Amino acid sequence: MKAVPKKIQQSVFGVLLFCVIALLASSCTRAYVQNRINDALDCLEPGITYSEKPGLVIFTDCFSMLPLGYGSVEGVKIGIGNRQVGRLNWIHESWGFFLLAGEYRQGVGQFNPRDPHQARKDQINETTWPTYTLGLVGLMADPNPRPLPAFLECDKTIHLGWIGIALKYRYADFADFLLGFTTLDILGDDLEADADEAASVPVAKPAPVRAPAPIRASGAPAGLPPVQPPAAPQAK
Repeated sequence: MKAVPKKIQQSVFGVLLFCVIALLASSCTRAYVQNRINDALDCLEPGITYSEKPGLVIFTDCFSMLPLGYGSVEGVKIGIGNRQVGRLNWIHESWGFFLLAGEYRQGVGQFNPRDPHQARKDQINETTWPTYTLGLVGLMADPNPRPLPAFLECDKTIHLGWIGIALKYRYADFADFLLGFTTLDILGDDLEADADEAASVPVAKPAPVRAPAPIRASGAPAGLPPVQPPAAPQAK
């Protein structure tokens, strides 16, 4: 076997050393590790779908420009979705004509409008999964695009009756995951160290203050004149 050239060895060693230095120099190691886990969960979202009521989804889309198929179902997804793992609520209401137009509404897990993958910045007050426009012609007629990270992802879903398979992979998040080891956040979806620390510190609640008991007439201090009620104003 041929020995690995010294230049390649030095390059690999340099990359590993840089990653270690970035890890040690990060302001909060806990937030750094959590962000790397979150970035990894964003890259690939496979799962098995199940619904109590029969539904139909035969749908594919890439870059929000190549929608094709139809989908209408509500059930659960067992897998990964929006940084959540396990048995997740799942909804898919979509349709599309290749390169022309379509609509896309998919929700997995718990909706978070602050996640740049789930909602745009102008949709911070949304309480449920929004519906977006797909296709070049559709976006020109109705400019309601998906969030920017969604333009570099592909979705493949097949659900027939009560069970199916869903797979979503995100090209931009692969790059975000790799560059994240250097603390570079190109998608702006990392947790801030200060916010993460503040969330982890328990805040002691003040003890409840009891209201003073009312003083009865018989228990009033001696030597004080009785309190007279205010006189009613005379009618003019």
